[in-house]
Amino acid sequence: MKRNLIIFGLILGCLLTFNHCSVNKKTYSIKKGKHRSVYGFKLHSGIKEMKFSVKFSPSCWYEPIDWEHDYNKLVGWSYGRHHRNSVRIAWRSHKDSKNVELATYVYCKGKRSVAKPILVPLNKTVNLSFSYNESNGLVTLVDESGNKSAFQAKGLKPKMGYYLFPYFGGNNPAPQNMQIELNLLEVK
Repeated sequence: MKRNLIIFGLILGCLLTFNHCSVNKKTYSIKKGKHRSVYGFKLHSGIKEMKFSVKFSPSCWYEPIDWEHDYNKLVGWSYGRHHRNSVRIAWRSHKDSKNVELATYVYCKGKRSVAKPILVPLNKTVNLSFSYNESNGLVTLVDESGNKSAFQAKGLKPKMGYYLFPYFGGNNPAPQNMQIELNLLEVK
């Protein structure tokens, strides 16, 4: 029994170490009528910051059904269950232009909050930094020009959880096939 626990601990430690390092560039596809880009999960041991680049293909622009409530998710991490405690970047088409809105999207003790968005163009690689500051509770998304989407979420405690990858919805599934190029450059 003790031997099995040691082996389990070593495997878990390797998984956490591997998943806390940089991840290669990947194109995520969300199929028409679906929500998920991937199935399964990657564990982490307490993320506080993520630097990455993203490129939304022109297929990511759509005419939304519910502008106020439907947010897609780009990337982020949970601290335990993601509908209880997590920090993510939400995205959706901008209703007045062919751009994408990005916003911090937080679950803190089960309560969801979405910050004011920033705009990014379609079909252009954009570098972003996303962080959670435990001392003041600030979750911040910053683009390379210094534009910010921020929300204060005091009460989140960095701990083990899992990465969250592109997901379409809210309630509505993807209206067409979509592709998002995501490159995690640094995870701390």
